[in-house]
Amino acid sequence: MLGYSVEMAADYFNGHQKYELIGGYFSPVSDYYQKEGLAPAHHRVQMCELATETSSTWLMVDSWEALQHSYQRTA
Repeated sequence: MLGYSVEMAADYFNGHQKYELIGGYFSPVSDYYQKEGLAPAHHRVQMCELATETSSTWLMVDSWEALQHSYQRTA
């Protein structure tokens, strides 16, 4: 479902033709975020990779944040 929402956002973005969309990233948070019920980081990275490998030419997965040994606040 998230991939569908991101693709819809890309369609909207590209439809306005003010900017060129060249890529997007999924960056799963590390296990140190400690949210109850959150799947382990390596599983979330793998799910993102599976979701993007055949369904998108512009979405990528960055596992850096998921591999950190402390919570990294990001924008």
